This record gives sequence, C-alpha cells and structure tokens, in this order.
Amino acid sequence: MGKMKRIFAWLLSLAMVLGLFAGQVNVAKAAGYGIYSYALDSKELPSEGGELVATIKFDDFSTTDSPIYYQLKKDIGDYNWEIVKGYENVEGQVVGNKLKVNIPANKETTEVKYKLIVNLTSGKFENSWGGTEQGAKRASFTVAAANAGSEEEKVLSDETTFRAKVVDENGAPVEGVKLVGKDESFGNEPEFTSNANGVAEYEIEDNDITCIYTIRVSEDSGWTSENRCTFEVGHDQSWSPIISKINGKSINQAGEIKFVVKKAAADDAQKVALKAVIDEVEKLNKDNYTSKSWAALQQALTEAKTVYENKNATTAQIATAKSNLETAKKGLVEMSPERKALEAKVAEAKKFDYSLYTDESKAKVMSAVDAAEKLTDNASVEEIKAAQKNIEDAMEALKKVPSWDSANIGVSRDKLTSKGGTVELRLVLDNYGADEGTIYYRVRKKTITPEGYPMWDEVQTNVPTQISKENPIIKVTLPENTTEKEEEYQITPTSKKGTYTNLKGVSVTVIPASQDEEYTNNSAFSAEDVYRVKAVDAEGVPVEGVEFKLTADNDKTRVRNIVTNNKGVAEYEINPAEDSGLTYNVTVADDTDWVSSVILVNAHNFTVSEGENAVITSIDGFSVESAGDVRIAVKKNPKYDITDAAKMQMEKVLADAEQKNEVDFTKESWNAYKEAVDAAKAISEKVAGAERVTAADYQNAIQAVKDAEAALVKAEVPKPEPEVKKVASVKLAKTSYVYDGKVKKPAVVAKNNKGEKITSKDYTVKYAAGCKNVGTYTVKVTFKGDYKGTFTKTFNINPKGTSLSKVKAARKSFSATWKKQSKQTSGYQLQYSTNKKFAKSVKTSTISKNTTVKKTVKKLKAKKTYYVRVRTYKTVKVGKKSVKIYSGWSAAKKVKTK
Repeated sequence: MGKMKRIFAWLLSLAMVLGLFAGQVNVAKAAGYGIYSYALDSKELPSEGGELVATIKFDDFSTTDSPIYYQLKKDIGDYNWEIVKGYENVEGQVVGNKLKVNIPANKETTEVKYKLIVNLTSGKFENSWGGTEQGAKRASFTVAAANAGSEEEKVLSDETTFRAKVVDENGAPVEGVKLVGKDESFGNEPEFTSNANGVAEYEIEDNDITCIYTIRVSEDSGWTSENRCTFEVGHDQSWSPIISKINGKSINQAGEIKFVVKKAAADDAQKVALKAVIDEVEKLNKDNYTSKSWAALQQALTEAKTVYENKNATTAQIATAKSNLETAKKGLVEMSPERKALEAKVAEAKKFDYSLYTDESKAKVMSAVDAAEKLTDNASVEEIKAAQKNIEDAMEALKKVPSWDSANIGVSRDKLTSKGGTVELRLVLDNYGADEGTIYYRVRKKTITPEGYPMWDEVQTNVPTQISKENPIIKVTLPENTTEKEEEYQITPTSKKGTYTNLKGVSVTVIPASQDEEYTNNSAFSAEDVYRVKAVDAEGVPVEGVEFKLTADNDKTRVRNIVTNNKGVAEYEINPAEDSGLTYNVTVADDTDWVSSVILVNAHNFTVSEGENAVITSIDGFSVESAGDVRIAVKKNPKYDITDAAKMQMEKVLADAEQKNEVDFTKESWNAYKEAVDAAKAISEKVAGAERVTAADYQNAIQAVKDAEAALVKAEVPKPEPEVKKVASVKLAKTSYVYDGKVKKPAVVAKNNKGEKITSKDYTVKYAAGCKNVGTYTVKVTFKGDYKGTFTKTFNINPKGTSLSKVKAARKSFSATWKKQSKQTSGYQLQYSTNKKFAKSVKTSTISKNTTVKKTVKKLKAKKTYYVRVRTYKTVKVGKKSVKIYSGWSAAKKVKTK
C-alpha cells in the first residue's frame, strides 16, 4: 500500500512539473497522508540565527519526502505574536523526514522567542484566537541576544535585584546613565544609575509588591535610548518581594537586559533642560501661592509641555518656553495666612449647594466672591480680611426657599367637568427649607402632533404664589373645555423660578361636555352641609352596604356611623349643634364585612366650622368647592369572607355524610362523627340565612367533620380462617450463562401449592459473592410472611467457547488448530468421532494449557472420515472439590485421514 502511495505522489509531482495542474497542488493531501509528529532538532540558536532543522514524520510511515508549508511568528510580549516579514506562507521541502529553515539573526539586546508552524495545506496555520488550524503543528525555539557573550559575562537579574547593562552603540559600557521606572497603578517611580561597568541595579522593596514597572532611560540624563523593559514584582510565601517576570518571561528565561544609548543632540539637550524645569514646577504645591500667580504659572507650564511634546519644535521655541516657565516660577507669590483663609472661603462659597436658597441671596454671595477674586496680589491685609467678611456676611444672609416631598403632592380633584374650574395642590413641606415663602408653578396642556406624538404646550409659567406650613395650598384655575375630547393638564410647582426639569407634578383632566352628566351622577361630591364618601371595589365598581365610621379628632367620644347605598355612597348631614368645631376622621368601620383594601397613611377627614351656622370648611385639607368626590377602595373582610371554595367543601363533607351507614361503624366513633356533622349543618344554615359567621368558624366546622370521619372505626366483621399457603416449587429463570465479564443474577421463579406465582415481597434472595467469573454460584431463597422455608439453587457461568481454524489430514492422523481463548479458561477439550452426531466411537483429548491452540491425533485408521470439534474449560472449586466447567462445543469440521 505504501509503495502505491509513493507512486501516486510521484505521478502528481510529475504532473505539476509538466503543467498538467494549475495553481498550488498539495501533493501530501492528494496522496492521503498527514503529519504524524513534528519536533525541532534544536530549540536554541545563536544570535546569528542560521539553519533550523525540524524532524517531521507522516502517518504513512513509508513517506519521507514531501512538499510542506510553514510560517514563522515572533513573540512581541504580553502573549502576543506577530508574523515575521517574508515568512508569511513559505513552501518548503521535507527530505528524509527533515525540514531546513533559515532563521534571521537577532539584532536585539534580549533573547527572541519564535514559533514555527507547519502544515501540508497552504496558508492554514493559526486561527484568529491563536489555535492551530486543522492538520497544522507548531513548535517554539529561541535566538540568543546580540553580543550576548558567555553566561559569566552577562549581567543577569535575580529575585531581589533588577539589573541592566548600559552600553553605547559600539557595545562599550556607559557610566552615569539614569534609568527610571514607572508603575501606572500606584505611581511608584524608582531611579537608578549605571556604574563604571555600565551596570544599573535596583534592589526591590516591600512597597514594590504587585507593581509592574516600565524602565526607560531618563530624559534629563543627557542620553537617549529606544530600548524599554518591564518587570513585575510579586511575593513569596512569607510575603517578601520577589521579581516574578521580566519582559513577560521568568527570570531564568529573561536573559540579559541591555539599553543601547547615545548622546542627546543639541535640541535634545535643550529639551532635557526644559523637562527638568517642568518637573520642578509640577512638584510645587498650589495651596502655597496666590491664585493669580499660580494661574500664570499654569499657563506657562501648559505652553512648555506643548513645546516639549512637539518633535518639530525649534531651538528658539524651546528656549522661549523654558524662559517663560522660569519667569512664571519666579513670579509666584506665596500666600499669607490671611490670603489662604480668603481663598479657602472663596472655594467654600463656590462649592456650596444653593438649591434651597433664593436666587437673590445667592447672587449677593457670588458678588462678594467676584470682588474677592479681583483683589491683586499686593492687596493689604485689611482688604483681604474685609473681602472674606463680605463673603461670610452674604452666606449668613442666605434666605431659604420652601421645600417639599415631590412624591407626595395631593390634588383636590384629578378630573373636572367641561366648565373647568379651580383645583388645589397640597404640598407637604419638609424641614430642609423655609416654613413659608414664594413658590412658582407651571401649567402645561397635552397635545398630539399630526404624526401622533404627545407634546406639552405651556399655558401658564412661573406663576407666583405664597405658601406656608399652615396653608401649603396652591390654587390653580383651568379653562373650559370646548372640544369633544378630554384635555389633560400637568401642574408642576417649583421653589426656583424657571426651574422645572426633573420635578414631579400632578395631572388633571378636563372632560368634554358629553361626559358631564355621567361624571356628575357617578360622583359623590360633598356640600357645605352634607359630607359624602363613596365605597368602590378594586375595579372601581360601587359597593353597597359598606359601613364607615366618623370619629371626632378632638373628641373621641363623638362617633358617627354611615352605610353606603346601592350607588356605593354614604352621607352624613351636619348637625351644627353637635358638630360645631369638630374634625372627623373617616375610616371603614371595624369588625364588619368590609375593610379598606389599601393602608391609609392619613385617614380621610373633614372639618366643620364653629357656631350655630356651622358648615363644612375643608375636606382632606381642600376647600369644599374644589374638593373632589372622596372614594375609598374596599375588599371583603377576610374574617367574614366565606369563599365559594369553602362553601363547596362544606357541601362535599355533608354529602359524604349522607352516604355513610351507622351499622358500618362502632357506636362511639359514629356518635362523635354525627355530632360534628350536625354542628356543620347548623353553621351552613346560618350562612344561608345571612347570619354572620366568621370564616374561621366555618372552616373549623368543615375540619371537625373531616377529623371525625378520619376517626371512624369500622365495626368488627367475623373473619374466615386464613388459608394455609405452601411453597410448591422454586426455580431460577436461567441456570447457565456464558462468561462476558458482567455480573449475572438470575431471577427467582417461585410457585405455591395452587400453582400461583409467589411475588418477590414474600421472600428474600441472597446471591453468592462474585457472580461474574466462570464458576458455579448459589442462590439462597428465604421465604417470609405466609410462606416458610429456605431453598438453595445453583447456576453456572460457563467459559466462552472457541472455534476450529482448520483440520489438516495426514497419514493415519490429523492435526487440529483452533482460535486461542485464554480469558477465564484453563484449557481445551478436542473431541473426534467417526459418527457425525458424535453418538458413538467418541474420543476426547484434554489440553491443559490455554495457550496451546494445536493438537495432532495419531494411530487412526487410514482413509477414514472423522468429525472434529473443540471446547474450552475452566477448573474451579465447588465446595472443597475441583471441577471442570465447560463451554459449548464448536461447530464440527470433517477430515479424512490419508
């Protein structure tokens, strides 16, 4: 087969040479083989690079030569790789299972890591997440750093000290070059300088733990370098700092770190000087200088940084920037204690939250702040102190505006008739703002654009009104609705004129004239002499028969009860002689069929004026004329709410009672049951007659019947003599198995003296241990309950049989060969006979080794036909005896001796 593949591969190669195939043809794939193994002969190359040899074997081991494709990738740190230019998809040749690739020299000062990826398919190397494509293989190797020298000459870091070699472009060590590091997370910035041997060392400290430092040549050292390096600091088990990685590699793999430096050019030197001044300025503390001189310094600093970062900055621009920055630094004016106090007061005033104060009083503070900021640096101590006092006085005089809970704004009505009218908003003033003052409100009307989008048009804006804690009411008049649709208005109050963003208001609807009559008929508006309240369910449907309790707030003994009519409305007519000067709280009456379906934070109430002509003056804090109808949502009182489900339960237990016969139970249990049933009937009749029964009593009556029913005791009935049952037979469902490595547990089949099958619940079965290998096993059956006795049955697991491979005739003999069957066998038996059915003239030969698979039988009659068969056996212990257990015979083969 291998020879045919090589011929086919040769033919395909010849076809490519002759131009019979266009484009790239993957010969290996056409030949049907893939890469079996891939390894590099060497995983380290010198800095000069050179020839890299790889050993490649194919899964068709007869193939040693094949075209192949490879790609070279370079490790660029942080687990990232880039394809080396010129090595994107190179076609190579494997000759004698060897692939040779020329690797470029390493000109870097650190070791470079590569990976070489090979595949028999062109362009298939690695996918987007770094995994190898189908059929591709990859291996890694390194190229030593340039001028690496011997291990003794290298400058290497260890766990506690980072080391780097600083050299010029000729490789000579350079002294006095400052290296600086920076960690972005914690801001640590270590500095260390190269010695006479060009070696720069930094010994790590405790505060370096978890830092990741980027090392570079300092710009103010007079030297420049394009080299960069990173190292990470971790800790050991005792939490002592250790260097864990350098350039993403372990310390042992990182090798020598080099910085190749050169002298800074003239412009570079000027920039170094400029950077030094910038660094000095950035270390200054703003709090020590006047704001004006500091602002001038910051402007010069910004300009200097711009010049420093400009790669095309001229010598003149660099010099000017440096000069201006130094001048601004010299011009800094240190702050006196008085100036510091003033600046702190200015900062405090600017940061102060003015949201709870009037715009006028805030403007006075800002005016004092502006005057303070205009003071020159030469201002006298008296002028500075006066400016500070002006700010303090203005802040002391700040005037608060009222403040309220915007989520708890009450409205007298959320709906008006088509005539419009006055609605009232009630604010709940909090303790953060003023107790009284001027606030503003805005009224907007909802409109729909031709495209169907809602918009809000302003009707009134910044309308002033006075409120106080005693009278936190805003009265707003809405216009008549002359259209055929509802008109929705939004009213939003604010403590700051013109500021309405993110503030909550209330919505009020003015209905069209076509809805006036229905709205009026379904509402329960109160009058000066009559208080009305309406009870509705969760769907807003009026509820009849709800009892409300009116309790005088200032005289708890004065209680009135009113009940809703068929429209769900309850009325109370004022009696001036009794109700004068009282405020009544309105709640659903206690212990009735109905309760309020919501928890009321503040009960509904109404107040009556004093005097012989006493009338209602307010309802829920609103005037009578603007107050809407008072609606209280109610639900059935769970205490008296006997559900339909409970009634169905009662019907069932009573119906079940009718089906029971007294004679079937003991007298004592029947009497207790009848008593519970009679009590349940009485409870049921009360409910049917509209008498008040609690849901608990109703449910208890049902449960009492159920409990009494469960306690009923059946009357004794003479029992017939128990029938004697005997075990007639016990068998195993199967008594012989062929070994297959699995546990065998045959089912038990037992029958009684009536021929009925005895169920497994009447006996227990205990199998002998193992029941897996070839052998004879016992099954012990022990009967219980109505059956008695113990029976022991056996079953065999026979060895797996074999078959004859061939039977060869010879002179007065024959030889038989069979298939080896050594698992769970001791040997074989070969049997032969002149009778086809092995009924007579049968002879048997035993082969005691299970590794023997051939037997020659001699001393037979010449030219006589014999029938031959074979079987396996295993010798096992049964009790104290050794017995043979046989497999079934194989199919017989016929042979005629010579």
